[in-house]
Amino acid sequence: MNAVEIVCSEVNSIILGEEAITLDAAAVAILACPEPYVPHPNPGPQDIPCVLRCILPLYDMEEIRKVFWTSVVPALLGSALCCSQLVRVFYKRQTEKRKRRESLFVVIYCTLGLLYGLLHTIPVAVLFTDLPCSLDTIVDKGTGALCTLNRMSSALLISMYYWMAAHVVSMYLKIVRAERYAQFSRKCTLEIVAIVVCVGVPLLSAILIFALDVGYDPAAPLFSTHVARDNFTCSPRFRTLAIEIATVHIHFIICSVVIVGGLVRVARYIAIIVLKRDPHSSHTTIARNIWRAGPRVFLLAFQMLVLLAIHTALAIELVPQWKAFGDASEEWIMCKRLEEACVEVEATIGTQLDECDGSRSCVALLQDRPSVALLQLGNFANTGIIWVVGFTFFVFDCSADVEVFLLRIYRTISSGMYWILLCVKGRHGSHTSEDTDLEVLDPSQSSRSSKASAATGVSSSSSSSSSTIEMACTS
Repeated sequence: MNAVEIVCSEVNSIILGEEAITLDAAAVAILACPEPYVPHPNPGPQDIPCVLRCILPLYDMEEIRKVFWTSVVPALLGSALCCSQLVRVFYKRQTEKRKRRESLFVVIYCTLGLLYGLLHTIPVAVLFTDLPCSLDTIVDKGTGALCTLNRMSSALLISMYYWMAAHVVSMYLKIVRAERYAQFSRKCTLEIVAIVVCVGVPLLSAILIFALDVGYDPAAPLFSTHVARDNFTCSPRFRTLAIEIATVHIHFIICSVVIVGGLVRVARYIAIIVLKRDPHSSHTTIARNIWRAGPRVFLLAFQMLVLLAIHTALAIELVPQWKAFGDASEEWIMCKRLEEACVEVEATIGTQLDECDGSRSCVALLQDRPSVALLQLGNFANTGIIWVVGFTFFVFDCSADVEVFLLRIYRTISSGMYWILLCVKGRHGSHTSEDTDLEVLDPSQSSRSSKASAATGVSSSSSSSSSTIEMACTS
């Protein structure tokens, strides 16, 4: 009876965590945690006795796996393509007699994509829900060294966007400000600024993600968001949404402004040149010349900006929904604990208490949640950036390699036919003017002569403005 009296008089304090209360076994049995709650693994004076499981009951395991595959598959494929691109670059540097200068930005993008796969995607793919959930409850969610590394991998995406912005700035200076670009190149100013900004700022962001991590803190305004959005990953955990935006999302916004502004200026400059050359140029001609200035840059920037817009919008949009679930779950568990305590007390004393009015029938735990499709879209928009980077460079470079490969096959077959015809003519004793005529059929010579003539024609007809634009094609 004493246990029941303690429970009734202090049930509010127990639930709200205002005082340190020690209950005996009978009281704990009376206040058994209702499903889906479980007892706190190591309760302290200010801790709520019942907590949720590490994997929240909002989604079943099948739904979580759908979101999981949507997130992991694009990132794994993108990292694999980035790895193959790096192997291809370094292999060609070792094997080609005339070492073609590969774009430094391509190597940087693919290196960051590979690192993201190693630090973020592979741990997620191997551990699944065990990555954020080292134990059974939300108290221990997001702890551990691997989870910390996974959380700070956001800095790699920040660095990738800063390098994309640096790439666009370099392209803008090459085309629109050629003289200034030459001055900067002689002093290595661009390289120094790019390294300081594109490496230093993301590194600072990673340090802040680690230093400002609030851990398990039910008093934090974003606590419900922290425990709800990480089913198999570890996201940054800041106290407020404003701190999260200032530490993570603001970098993507700044880079987006630089990328869009730079590309618009490049496109406008090229359009002016084309119209000066031919005022009657069609929109298709103008668009074609703009595309030739840097097809990989335009395509990659467009895809990255679309995915970034989706990810940022959903990341901010889902925060109120997760918070609503957290508030509703707290109200539900308080109501449920009061209901169970009142049932036990009234059953013991045999009469109803006025204090229990209003705590006799709690509604079901709120199940209002973001849809699975929305979570899939948000996760794809995040990890799909790696897929976009790897796929873009892989397609462009492979198409060029396939073209070279087919050209080599054509030349080999044509050369073989040439020597066969030469041998046939030799057997018939025809070594005069016919052999001389056959030399014209040699495809290697004809292709070289045609290339030389084409190059001469192009160089004689190109103007200084068009040559400036062509410089960006290798970017």
